[in-house]
Amino acid sequence: MRPFAPAGQLATVLAVGAIFAATLAPPAGAAWSAPATVSAPHSQIGDVQLASGPGGEMLSWTSWDLMLPRGIFGPPSAHYALAPAGGAFGREQPLPASDASNPIVNLGGGHLAHLLLTRTSKSTSTEKPEVALGTTNGRFGSPLQIRGATVGWGQPSLAGNARGALLLAWIAIDAHRHRVVWASIRLPGGSFGRPQVMAGRAQAEQVSAAVGSNGDMVVTFPNKWGSLLARVRRHGQQWGPLQNLGPAAGGNENDLTPFIAGSGNVLVAWYETQLCEGGCSDPGFTRVAVQPAGASHFRRAQLLERDATGLVGPAGARGLAPIVLPVGAQAPMVIFLARGAPPQQGSALTPAAVRVASPRGLGFSAPQTISPADEQAGEVAAAAGPSGTIVSWIRDEPPSYFGGSLFAALRGTSGGFGAPEQVSPNEHVFTALPVLNLASRWPGNSIAPWTLAWTSRPLSEASTVVRVSSPLCPDPACVGA
Repeated sequence: MRPFAPAGQLATVLAVGAIFAATLAPPAGAAWSAPATVSAPHSQIGDVQLASGPGGEMLSWTSWDLMLPRGIFGPPSAHYALAPAGGAFGREQPLPASDASNPIVNLGGGHLAHLLLTRTSKSTSTEKPEVALGTTNGRFGSPLQIRGATVGWGQPSLAGNARGALLLAWIAIDAHRHRVVWASIRLPGGSFGRPQVMAGRAQAEQVSAAVGSNGDMVVTFPNKWGSLLARVRRHGQQWGPLQNLGPAAGGNENDLTPFIAGSGNVLVAWYETQLCEGGCSDPGFTRVAVQPAGASHFRRAQLLERDATGLVGPAGARGLAPIVLPVGAQAPMVIFLARGAPPQQGSALTPAAVRVASPRGLGFSAPQTISPADEQAGEVAAAAGPSGTIVSWIRDEPPSYFGGSLFAALRGTSGGFGAPEQVSPNEHVFTALPVLNLASRWPGNSIAPWTLAWTSRPLSEASTVVRVSSPLCPDPACVGA
């Protein structure tokens, strides 16, 4: 087993408090703990990953720091921090520089998979992918090889389940300059198999993969001609045919989320619009397509939302991708951003609201708004567990509307979402992630259900930190579910 830190670095859990105490109190009446700072200050922080397991929690992130007096950013650095069951996060610890910006996938139950990408040579942009398996105690095994895999376009997509089944999908450039979609499968306890071509002439723009708890798999991608394509592999079978799920924005904004429910239903939810430069003028669409368990093809895609003008998002990123979460034994719910109420005259605010489409048979009901419709919401994240569901978002604040306050809405195992709760003060929050806390419990053996981690600038416009908060124990019985 290799430690998640460089050789010679002790990767043990430190049951200590945050590096420095939070200086800002929680909002009045909030049901969340005062923010605790986990990281050291950095000029910029991104690629935050948060996972929880029976033994504790793990946070990781990438940072960039200004090199003075030249005033330019130095190379990226990777860091992590660990929290034992029932304890606070320990100090920031370094990761190998090669781990910076490489994603960590939460497989469930405290199991993690780390996607490692290395340049094949200094004179090329192609990369070789490897995958290291580990847990939230901060230790990872030797990387698994994918023989013959070479990433030549965009970001590869790694997915898996808690049993150890893995699916890696990527795009390579062939001799004819075609963007070819490839995939390789690793069955539990084994090695990655021979790469297989998913689509040879699709001219894919990006690729996304998902693995179900039963071992079913799906690979989906938009092509340059404006179609969303997918292939499904049922457990123990071969890959099914290439299917056209519906329209996508050719060469523009496509944010995809594939998902496989415990029932065996395969879902692909996506948002698409033309790129917005200097203000959006084209409409934006949120759609979802379902292939039922036992079926060989997707049903006709359902349009969940049509906005008259699209939302602003980075091209090829997942910033506007719908979130798909299980709801008990039912079909999953879909959570996404949509245009809110029209802005007030003369206002610089461009409203965006958080919407939720609940399951109804093999489809979805009309979406409901859970954030104030006249505010600017962004950076939506969500998590689900036995005690219910959490959805978080950032409310942009004036005058800049660049970063703001972190809010969350909670839903129990039945019923609707409660009123939004302010988790952070107004401290220029940029990104946030919630996770079900599998390790901590309140008195009375009730699960303390959530941890929220975010990046913000609470002390200085020049310094960004990673912060965390959890729900306060309810009085008097600490019933968290």
